[in-house]
Amino acid sequence: MLKEMERCQLSESVQNSKWLYGKQRIDKTTQYRQKNRERWYEKQQVKHEKERRATDKNDSTAILLRQRMTSALARAKETKADTTLKLVGAVPGDVVARLEAHWDKRASSYDIDHIFSFSLYNLDSEQEQRKAMNITNLQPLSRQENGSKLDTLPTKAMAAKVERWAWPPGITDDMLPEIYDGWATPLRMF
Repeated sequence: MLKEMERCQLSESVQNSKWLYGKQRIDKTTQYRQKNRERWYEKQQVKHEKERRATDKNDSTAILLRQRMTSALARAKETKADTTLKLVGAVPGDVVARLEAHWDKRASSYDIDHIFSFSLYNLDSEQEQRKAMNITNLQPLSRQENGSKLDTLPTKAMAAKVERWAWPPGITDDMLPEIYDGWATPLRMF
């Protein structure tokens, strides 16, 4: 009789424990999901988006461009005139192909740099937003190169990659430097 009581107590302690096994665990999980369905789906969606960003270059590029445009517009206290990809004038696959075609393979990763920085454009008009985000105004730079360049005017070689209509107003060739101090070439730091 004593052993039976011990077994009942053990059984109750297992049931009340956070470690459930078999059918009990499945029932508890099902109850939790039903009670917290929306939160559970949000967690799954976030997990899926993180995995997709890590594995899909097109998706991660589109996200980076959206984030960059949103932050620039927030600083300028402006709103976006159109979707980011329409402002870029290309689909993510074209953007990735263009960036990879211009990428120096010596570095393992790159930042997406705007050749003419957002600060040179008046972002309150749709036309200026299209110029700033145009695919020809994008180039791959290493993190160190991008940090060195910041909001300075591009070199003449960099500016030559940008279609002339997409240049910021008032910028002319004679304003652009030939090379940055400390850079090996007009396009690369090393």
